[in-house]
Amino acid sequence: MSTSVLSRPLPVRYHGPVSIPAVYGVSRAGTILLAGQTRSACAALPEYRRDVESTVRRSHRQRIRRCYLSGAFRHRTSDPDEIMRHPLRCPSGSDVYHFARLNRSFGGWYPTLGQLERCASEYFELIEEVDGTEDYRRTAEEWLQRSRKVLASWHGVKIWLESLPTWLRHPIQYPTMLWCMLGSGSWNWQFRPPAPTRLLRRTWRYRG
Repeated sequence: MSTSVLSRPLPVRYHGPVSIPAVYGVSRAGTILLAGQTRSACAALPEYRRDVESTVRRSHRQRIRRCYLSGAFRHRTSDPDEIMRHPLRCPSGSDVYHFARLNRSFGGWYPTLGQLERCASEYFELIEEVDGTEDYRRTAEEWLQRSRKVLASWHGVKIWLESLPTWLRHPIQYPTMLWCMLGSGSWNWQFRPPAPTRLLRRTWRYRG
């Protein structure tokens, strides 16, 4: 991904209302996608507050009273200026190395723990939270093990050849993300203990 793309502001999208399983006690919910750039998202309290207020207006119009959110939140982070550096300029295997890999591959950032609560407290009440980090980590580790095994086999040759058009269309981003996922394992690293990223499943009640 080019520097110009990384420096552009990203939109916040509201996907909803949508139906979700009745096991959560919610029949309809507004789904929020908060997308921000690394440098701003590390301290984006005003930005997220604006997004929450926009969601409240939509929720009120569509009579949504609960919002189910499954999202990743940063528990441990590094200086944004370091994260914006090229991974090869960071100490190999360090936190900042993996953060830089993730940033260069995905070009965005997660809210920090407590950030969304501060932004949403005036409008939403958090009524349930389930930590799904370990479940996700086990699934991701199994995926990584199987993927590496398959790609190193004769069947993997076919997969590599079939992915060649994607590589040609995205000659920089393709190997960058591939190494992040399968080489350095930075995607899995963020969920390994002591995990800097937590996957939380939350249900919020609209106060309005």
